[in-house]
Amino acid sequence: MAISPKELIEKGVLYLRLTQLDLAIPLLEQAFQSALIQNNFKLALQAQIYLLRVWAEKENFLAISKLKVEIIEIALKNNISLESPFYYTIGICSFYQNNFAEAKLYFETAHLKAQSETPIHQAHSELGLAIIKTESGELSSAIEHIQCAKQISNQLASAFSSSASSAPPPSPDLQIMILLNEGKILRCQKNYNKALELFQSALEIDKYHKNLFAYLYLLYEISLTYFSLNNFSFARLYLDLALNSCPEKDLIRLEKLLKELKLKLIDQDYDFFIHKTERKIVDRVRGEISFNRQELILDILLHLIENQGQAFSKEALGTRFWSNHYKPETHDNKIYVTIKRLRNAIEDNLKKPRYILHSREGYYFNKSIKVAIQA
Repeated sequence: MAISPKELIEKGVLYLRLTQLDLAIPLLEQAFQSALIQNNFKLALQAQIYLLRVWAEKENFLAISKLKVEIIEIALKNNISLESPFYYTIGICSFYQNNFAEAKLYFETAHLKAQSETPIHQAHSELGLAIIKTESGELSSAIEHIQCAKQISNQLASAFSSSASSAPPPSPDLQIMILLNEGKILRCQKNYNKALELFQSALEIDKYHKNLFAYLYLLYEISLTYFSLNNFSFARLYLDLALNSCPEKDLIRLEKLLKELKLKLIDQDYDFFIHKTERKIVDRVRGEISFNRQELILDILLHLIENQGQAFSKEALGTRFWSNHYKPETHDNKIYVTIKRLRNAIEDNLKKPRYILHSREGYYFNKSIKVAIQA
């Protein structure tokens, strides 16, 4: 018995959810051809739209361009009005290509179309706008769109729970995507703990829904959030989970994101990480060190680090940082007090300093400390 186009699409989407994209492609292509033979253009276009998403994750932008033209030609030839899912998916494809202006136009078109379509379409169109607003830094606007999507999702759940209603069941995938994107916005707002709560809530839903595709993106977002918190051990833990679960040469985009984060985490194998342009110091264990606008002690620390292991006498420090000839009665107390303040800022144990050491020749930054400097 021949499998119907609808069943082929369902199987293709199942493989997409399981991140087995190479198995999803032939099923969706077969669904497209079968639907065309039956003159079921709505199903044919649905298969093509899922294929667009597959090619986006595989970063096959040539296939996306070809498919986009085919979809538009079919729609024009058969006098079909393309609905919001097409524009939403094309928006995602443009977003993945870093063509944000084009993505914004597609998401706005999806939003406009969705107003006369189903609540699910409306929710996804709100998500699209939230995604592009987050990218452009318009976080307040992004939150508004997320709240609209959440409200629609809650209404669907409420309608479904009513015994007298024939409403469709709420989509767990939609709930996960809302939580995922809301968490991303909160991470951008540096509300890291709340972001982690939302990601964990999404994982709880996914635990029963088994969407590996969403699961991997959630692991990445959690790892990135812990990285932003300078909690590198937890960031590595979730990153390793994602890397170990991510299929090779399938989810190309996600794999690139994971590897980029892995490189950043490798940098954190250093004891000290210096962001020179931001004048930010990060200790591997303690995280970012606050100098409370004490620019002088930060300048001295950077000087010692840039000349790691080289000792600087009181004379050298006095002349360099107080801009006049060294005089013991003038400079000695200043130097002692400044070094003490510097040690207070960075040392765990002042009785046994680990970073700022002293020898006959003067003060120096411990040669054995691993330091990475980002210009």
